[in-house]
Amino acid sequence: MELHQVRYFIALSRSLNFTRAADECNVTQPSLTRAIKLLEAEMGGALVRRERGLSHLTELGRRLLPLFEQCHESALNARAVAEAVKAQKLAGLRLAMHSGVSVGPFAGHLCELLRACDGLTLEISRGDAAETATALRNGHAALAIAEPDGMTWERFESWPLFREPIVVCFCAEHPFATAASVSPAALRRERVIVSRRGVVRRLDEALGAVAADVVATLDIAEESDARMLVAAGAAVALAPLSAIAGEGVATARLEGPPLSRELRLFAVQGRRREPAEAMLATLLRAADWSGYALDAAMDTA
Repeated sequence: MELHQVRYFIALSRSLNFTRAADECNVTQPSLTRAIKLLEAEMGGALVRRERGLSHLTELGRRLLPLFEQCHESALNARAVAEAVKAQKLAGLRLAMHSGVSVGPFAGHLCELLRACDGLTLEISRGDAAETATALRNGHAALAIAEPDGMTWERFESWPLFREPIVVCFCAEHPFATAASVSPAALRRERVIVSRRGVVRRLDEALGAVAADVVATLDIAEESDARMLVAAGAAVALAPLSAIAGEGVATARLEGPPLSRELRLFAVQGRRREPAEAMLATLLRAADWSGYALDAAMDTA
């Protein structure tokens, strides 16, 4: 499959007219028709049903179109980044993240970007939902990784990354360390860290009738602070798995209906992206997040 074949098919999907698509791609109609036929042969079926003024995409064509569009966008982004690197015209990348979101799941992709874009400066800002939305809306950040709540401006576009479980976190020496799951009743008389800027906003919702018997609720905004307190044995925590899991911290499921949070990548629709911004968006959208998916993560918690 050649990139020009993908480009021709995308143009044809817009007009459903071979002559207009050929003009748009600046090629002859026979060349475009031949390229589409080769693409159909490789895909194993017709992509376009030709019926004069009623030409339309086949079911195979409709299903493949989003994948072809993503492939084409990725290729254009890669070309733009390469040209920018050669011309040394890369600007800084500003990324906004919710306070309760760990950079850990995204560190590998950021490293890949920094290796590809020599000299790139990276700025990561933190804030609650309102602050993250404001930073993205006002252009103080180009991309945001956040939970959907509060990210409601009509010009925001978003792509799902993963949904991960909320788990009980505790030090390795805690009595919970031998349990695969922890009941809400077992948290009676425990000091519990709950980030009110994160997903568990109401302690009653997570613990039900035993919430009143929790000794104290420690409101810790930064996951690094919560991780150190938990590892030291000062408290247990209800937290997203990726936000607090690490050396010295063990986790277990909280019995009852699964608690989870969704993380999405946000951008402003129609706003021009610098090459590095486009590359990071492509990396995150194309990444395999199955290891963080709710079912998979719960199996390893």
